[in-house]
Amino acid sequence: MKNPSQIKDDHYQLVQMVKQYVQYCQNIGLNNIPMPNPSDLFTYLHHPSFSSLEDLHNYLNRCQSCPLANNRMKAVPGEGNLTPVLVFIGQSPDREESLQGKPFLGEAGQLFTKIISSIHLTRKDVYLTYAIKCCLSKNEDPNQPITQTCRPLLFQELRFLNPKLICTLGPLATQILLENKTPFEELRGKIFSIEIGDCPIKVIPTYSPEYLLQNSQGKNLTWLDIQLIRKEYDQVIS
Repeated sequence: MKNPSQIKDDHYQLVQMVKQYVQYCQNIGLNNIPMPNPSDLFTYLHHPSFSSLEDLHNYLNRCQSCPLANNRMKAVPGEGNLTPVLVFIGQSPDREESLQGKPFLGEAGQLFTKIISSIHLTRKDVYLTYAIKCCLSKNEDPNQPITQTCRPLLFQELRFLNPKLICTLGPLATQILLENKTPFEELRGKIFSIEIGDCPIKVIPTYSPEYLLQNSQGKNLTWLDIQLIRKEYDQVIS
């Protein structure tokens, strides 16, 4: 059994960790601060606060905060318009993207390019990133330690970009951003709102290109979602 002095020290350390966590969330632009379990605080505090998007990108290949670092080829930073109205967030890079350190490549990347070109946008018009920055193996479960580790990095990235509109591609990216465990079919095509810093951002989930390559029946619903995104986009720029 711990003596009173040890208990006091433990309480002091926990209070200090909570203070650091609150300060960290404020630094990355989270106003509505989610409170993790005390055992999860280290995960949140393990990342530094970055002074620029470039600093964040440079950090990714040094990150050792979750098991994905053990087999990482390259972390994949976001790319595209650095002052975007619209950001697309996918789940995680595949093996080829991890080898090249580039997002949205291969057949799924080609389909994504076709999808946004259907609403008269190019990759240069938008910013592309992943909710999880390292490659997940096909059988790997993106469990809470992984998602909770990457979420603060994603929010810092979005704080630097300051978009007005986000499209999440697939259930995992949607869950990480919104922290909403509602079935994805009930979320896609709807408009949600988050705040990063003092800026409200609209979020519209839709299917990922990877899903559409295997499930063509989702393409009609994706077309409806992408039209909604274009409508919201036009309202921002008008």
